[in-house]
Amino acid sequence: EDARFHTPGGIAAIGTTLYVADTGNNRIVRGGPLNRPLTGTGAASEVTYNSATLNGWVNPNGKASTARFEYGLSTGFGSTATVSLASADALTGQTSQADLTGLTASTTYHFRLVATNADGSTATQAGTFTTGGPPTLASASSSEVTGTAATLSGEILDNGGLAVTARGFVYAETSANALPVLNGSDVITLACETDSSTFSSSTSGLKANTEYSFRAYATNGAGTSYSEAATYTTVTVERVIFDNTAGKTTELDYYGKALSPELAVCYRNFPGHE
Repeated sequence: EDARFHTPGGIAAIGTTLYVADTGNNRIVRGGPLNRPLTGTGAASEVTYNSATLNGWVNPNGKASTARFEYGLSTGFGSTATVSLASADALTGQTSQADLTGLTASTTYHFRLVATNADGSTATQAGTFTTGGPPTLASASSSEVTGTAATLSGEILDNGGLAVTARGFVYAETSANALPVLNGSDVITLACETDSSTFSSSTSGLKANTEYSFRAYATNGAGTSYSEAATYTTVTVERVIFDNTAGKTTELDYYGKALSPELAVCYRNFPGHE
């Protein structure tokens, strides 16, 4: 039988082995193994709201190879980042990394590592990572509302995958600004010096019988988020007349706080406040 190919009819690679159909000699010839690169990936690291580092390894399998990360918003990828190989024709695995920038916050990306040499290409399975975003907050609440003060409480539900660097409250008279933000018109800011996901602070110097709008806020590297706007109304200040005759005393409600009988007596006897 002639050892030469008479009529090559097709070629196929199964695993790392090459097969050629020789129809002239009615045979299939097996060639030497294909030494395509070997690849693997790990989890993305140093993920921020607009950047990330992709990690993997490449074994050129003894033949000059190139490598790249492919990434995008789906498994169709669409973007590439070239990987520099320390030894392009090595027989051992070597660490491969790519630093991505200009990413979109709060977005899931798909990625894979592809290496190519003269025998073909090898690609890893696709992995994913999600960039960070602004924090998410629960609805803020108010308590202990008096004629001049109130206590505000807030909670961070999710830090967006990034460290929260500031948190607190913004508030204003509703008639002046019903949707307060940092540095907004007629807005007062109460910053909270804590690392806790729950935080609170007290307002002071408020006007009696006045509606105030307030929101909790939190800031990280991706930006500042606010809770939905809420309101509270300070207590109406009323002058209370009471009777202290026959040893009887009546407590006085002043700015929403009940005073002791002794203080009530002092108020009752104060000139001009009978």
